[in-house]
Amino acid sequence: MPEDVATDRDITVSDVWDYLAHDEWDVALDLLQELGDGWTAPAGSPVLIPR
Repeated sequence: MPEDVATDRDITVSDVWDYLAHDEWDVALDLLQELGDGWTAPAGSPVLIPR
């Protein structure tokens, strides 16, 4: 879920990064799978990857 439209209950890319930073790869993978199943970007939307 893009952070600009996410609520406190939504999963965002920042949540995934937080788990990766703490070496919780299995949780991060589960979240990424949920992100892939639950939200689709509109056609032509740019992909933003936080640094």
